[in-house]
Amino acid sequence: MSVPIFGPLKWVVTATPKSGTTHIGKWLSARGYATGHELTFKSPYPYDPTRLRVHRLRLPGESSWLAAPWTTELRAAGVYVIHLHRPHDLIVESLMRRGQFDLTRPPFSPVVGAYTTALDEEPHSRRQFEVFVEEWIGLIDADVTWDLLDLHDGLLNDLP
Repeated sequence: MSVPIFGPLKWVVTATPKSGTTHIGKWLSARGYATGHELTFKSPYPYDPTRLRVHRLRLPGESSWLAAPWTTELRAAGVYVIHLHRPHDLIVESLMRRGQFDLTRPPFSPVVGAYTTALDEEPHSRRQFEVFVEEWIGLIDADVTWDLLDLHDGLLNDLP
């Protein structure tokens, strides 16, 4: 994967879908750490480095589940990577209940197919979502700078 220019990004919060990236972006912003949600890392382009672009708002932080495939490049560029955790079973339940996450159709299928084996499972099955969640989280863990479980107001002082 070629390394895109991450521009002003100093921190990125990533997770799986339905883990709370929208809320944590708002939480950080409310504390003076301007954090956008899915501005640079957004569907359908997180797997295509030629189409990944820094958003025109050029905020120092971003919160997006779609940043997970880029954690190695982000860390190499000096960007703090924060992993937002939510229990796996709650994520699977939420994804299945919402009905909007059809992993077999665009805009999700190209992303899911590029980074996981979930499309090999029976469509719309609990197993398909479990495989997706486990493998997506695996993209993040090896490169995490901070785990959100450790994040609190005092630790925020360490953000660049």
